[in-house]
Amino acid sequence: MAGNKWDLKRLRGESSYWRSCILITAAHLDLFSWIGKRERAPAALAAHFGGSPEGWEIFLNALCGMGLMRKRGAKYANTPFSWRNLSHGGATSLLPDYDAWEIWGKLASALTTGKRPIIQKPFFSHQKKAERLLRALHLHGQEIAPYLIEKLPLSGCRTLLDIGGGLGTFSMAFCRLYPRLRATLIEHPHVLPLARRAIRDAGMAKRVRVIGTNFSRGALPRGFDAVFVSNVLHAHGVHENRSLLMKLYRCLNPQGQLILRDVF
Repeated sequence: MAGNKWDLKRLRGESSYWRSCILITAAHLDLFSWIGKRERAPAALAAHFGGSPEGWEIFLNALCGMGLMRKRGAKYANTPFSWRNLSHGGATSLLPDYDAWEIWGKLASALTTGKRPIIQKPFFSHQKKAERLLRALHLHGQEIAPYLIEKLPLSGCRTLLDIGGGLGTFSMAFCRLYPRLRATLIEHPHVLPLARRAIRDAGMAKRVRVIGTNFSRGALPRGFDAVFVSNVLHAHGVHENRSLLMKLYRCLNPQGQLILRDVF
């Protein structure tokens, strides 16, 4: 397979973590939004963010080398791509990647000790982190939902249980495709206000109801024609997942469908 072939060029590219660090740091500082459609000198960035003009010049030059900034004279500006995709409200949010940086940094420890890193707690205990992660997942879900739901035959279903469904991305997509479907979204209580607002803003509050509970420990409603689980299993261990799946099976009506979507 072509994707498995390695050479020195690919090796350098795959190991150049500094590029990711520069890009994610710029996103964390919301640098692209602050620069906006203007041209800024390094001294202006130092005055706003702190640090020295010399340090900012080095950083901005690195972004220029990556094709995410352009330099004219002594000032720097966004490229059309960085403004369109990386500014606040752009098509891509990298802030959750910054939030997860420390988790990925513990990969060697997880492998050598066999202990799973605590993935969910930092997001559910920190409102801003939770909101950033959920909005990023929502944007990604909106991209893939049309392709996913058309492959799932739910035309005979009237009730759907969406486990850990974030802002209701898939619940709303399913309901739009199937007018007679009603969805129940189960999410962490910390996420509840964000999910309800997103569903209300989309005009889907009458079709999608939201219940705040820990789906691994709390009681779950029953009597559903389908249960949809997306991006949940990878955050838990084998025994936890086995227990959860048995629990979800009891939520189904006879001949009901259990739909699993995840990345590992």
